[in-house]
Amino acid sequence: FAVDLVMLGQARPVPGFDERLSNGRFCGGSEDSDFFFQAYRAGLAISYVADAVVYHEFPEGWAALRRKCRQYALSDGAFYAKWRRASRPSDFIKDGIGWAARMRQQIADRLGGRDAVPFVSLATEPAYKAIGGAYWLARHERWF
Repeated sequence: FAVDLVMLGQARPVPGFDERLSNGRFCGGSEDSDFFFQAYRAGLAISYVADAVVYHEFPEGWAALRRKCRQYALSDGAFYAKWRRASRPSDFIKDGIGWAARMRQQIADRLGGRDAVPFVSLATEPAYKAIGGAYWLARHERWF
């Protein structure tokens, strides 16, 4: 993504990357979402302008896909824990509703012979989000 440095420099507080959420960390992979949320909270306009298309290469194979799904869930949990004070209970309820809708869609896709994510990865997503959130609180906020 691209950032307007003039606008970014005028934001208070200035958004920055939280390396604790970076790829390669136990609950890493949501540093970009964290940055965008900081920019949004600072009052900056967030928009998507596709000036360039960049393809995201994922490792091949079911095991690699399951690892990637697990990592996304862990990082979501850490992100949610970090920003829990900026959230409402309804935000977490909506996340659960979204998960249930994805479960229904994936089951329908699989029964219909269409491509679907690994069922176990999707079914265990809430547990991994809880693990990611607990890890964040224990490691970075000494909450426990």
